[in-house]
Amino acid sequence: MKIAVINGSMAHYDHGLNRVLAVISETLVELGMELDEINLAYVQVPHFDGIRAQAMDDIVKRIRMSSGVVVACTAQLFAPSAILQTLLEFLECDDYRDALFEKHCLLTMVSKAGGERSALEYLARTICYLDGFESGRIGLQEAHTRNIQKTSGGVRDIIEKTAEDFYRAIRQNRKYIMPADIVHSTGANFAPGAAPVAPASAYTAPTAPHTPQWPVLPAAQAQPPAHLAPPQQQFQQPALPQQQFQQPRPARQPSPPSISLDNFTERQEQDIKELTALFSQKYTPAEETAAPMHPAPYAPAPQHVQQAQPVLRQPPFAANQFHIPPEGYQPSLPPEPQVRTLKQLTQNLPHYYQPQMAAGLTAVIQFLITGAESFEGYMTIVDNECEYTDGQAENPEITIISDSSTWSDVLKGKHTAQKAFMIGGLKVRGNFVLLTKFDSLFKL
Repeated sequence: MKIAVINGSMAHYDHGLNRVLAVISETLVELGMELDEINLAYVQVPHFDGIRAQAMDDIVKRIRMSSGVVVACTAQLFAPSAILQTLLEFLECDDYRDALFEKHCLLTMVSKAGGERSALEYLARTICYLDGFESGRIGLQEAHTRNIQKTSGGVRDIIEKTAEDFYRAIRQNRKYIMPADIVHSTGANFAPGAAPVAPASAYTAPTAPHTPQWPVLPAAQAQPPAHLAPPQQQFQQPALPQQQFQQPRPARQPSPPSISLDNFTERQEQDIKELTALFSQKYTPAEETAAPMHPAPYAPAPQHVQQAQPVLRQPPFAANQFHIPPEGYQPSLPPEPQVRTLKQLTQNLPHYYQPQMAAGLTAVIQFLITGAESFEGYMTIVDNECEYTDGQAENPEITIISDSSTWSDVLKGKHTAQKAFMIGGLKVRGNFVLLTKFDSLFKL
């Protein structure tokens, strides 16, 4: 697919717009897009006088042949640059009216120190007026673009993700609902099937309805007749005796009896003594109260007398009470479940390899995983063989860049690799076709 990149800035006065376009171009090229740059600074765009111009034929032809358009310019006085406005004016002509019809447009605006938001809003409404789709906005100031090529993350990451969303909109052929408040130059409403709007000159304000004027009577005559006036009666509230408003006082509650702390302490000590005596009788060892096991010494028992059975030692505590383990006792802990790391799951991918889906395929897939479990490795596929190796490959056909949480969902089968790319959790560099085959090569 081809993308037309319209650069509407001057070479010596771009406020860093070319650096932003370089990041957008790198991202789109890595996704397999072909770029066609149209630099308006090197094209002699004539002034717009309401009709087509020969110098615009080639530009409009290149826009029509593209699948999407990147519209980029600088913001001057809260509006797009004059040279880009001239191009948009030409696209309103009947001969060029279909150039942006249902084309996805990525709008990029860079200002010196402010005004890019107002210029983006103006540009977005103009693109919608010309039947184009707004598929992303990038509004920056010159200070944001100075170190954009040297650092990763931050502003550069935002630009790359916006360019990837623009690429997905084109690949998915998304459709948008056009706003109905934009009116074409032909007088038809932007919404399909809407009735034409009448010009402002044909509108006449409706006349106000006639309001009857009623005569105003003097105040003396405005009073109602005597026979309609309500009778005036004087109502006087009877005076109540003062004693009816006096609330009775509640009866005084008797104070609680005082508690003697000395008696309470004596009673508590008595209870402790009784409990101590009870426990001492209950936990006396059985060997102290049992009968002797043998008769007295030097007195052999008769043969017909059965000797007493030995009394077993009773435990000092009941069986249902807690048993105190001996000193130094260490209970054995249950074995901890083995949790495989994300790197181990990636190393096990060859076990899920389906060689019948890779007939004649030779490829090297590089993995760059960031986040909580960051690592690097690559997979070598040659027909029926698949092997994983740690590190970086020299010339991989495809590089999969993902954070650890998204890559974990892919390996556990929650998301396919292609879906993770579509929702923005996974980035791809190189041959994008291999990403579509990844889900069929490995049965996860």
